[in-house]
Amino acid sequence: MNFQDLLNGSAEFESIIEQAQKGKFPIHVTGPSESVKAHFVMSVLNKLGKKGFIITYSEMQAKKLYDDIMFFDKDA
Repeated sequence: MNFQDLLNGSAEFESIIEQAQKGKFPIHVTGPSESVKAHFVMSVLNKLGKKGFIITYSEMQAKKLYDDIMFFDKDA
């Protein structure tokens, strides 16, 4: 079982997927801890079969998130 398997079926996760499929952007998500953000972003994008654009509050935070995402998917 992977992280996305845990999210599938969750009302919150499915709501985010539905909003994205309907083109309701931007989608603002708060709450996940730092270590979970990259997993969550990759799970959403993988389920949608899409690439994404993420805005964060600092260049240092953007670099950390980028590094985490690249750890999970070198083609991201």
